[in-house]
Amino acid sequence: MRPFWKRSGTWRRITTLSRILDASGQTIGTRVLTKNHPIERSHPDLVYFSLFYASSPLPSSAEMDMFDEAQNRLDELSDKLDFYQPAIIMLNGKRDWILYARDGAKLMGELQLELSQFGPQMEYQSDPNWSQFRTIRTF
Repeated sequence: MRPFWKRSGTWRRITTLSRILDASGQTIGTRVLTKNHPIERSHPDLVYFSLFYASSPLPSSAEMDMFDEAQNRLDELSDKLDFYQPAIIMLNGKRDWILYARDGAKLMGELQLELSQFGPQMEYQSDPNWSQFRTIRTF
């Protein structure tokens, strides 16, 4: 799986992987993000691209293989469909890719056509200041 970037020549990639722990110290999820991703005001719409898993607390090997396949397809499509992938959160049976696009509704339609075999659930909202990404960076 490649780190999450848009146009690799324009900014340096620094990705981090951190575990999300419960009160007893058990790993219950993960967070992956590009710490130095620039805030691209030209891409004001936040799109959640979500896939679900049944294993607990983390996905099985087969589910991770599916996630890797989806990630590879998202990497292939990011330039063509003009979106950024600054973060991924995996927690509580769901893996959320945090995407930013010029037009969230249009991106959701295009991703549904390209990636329907994964059965994604998607939603979008306006987030011109990239507030969700800024929040994810803090925890």
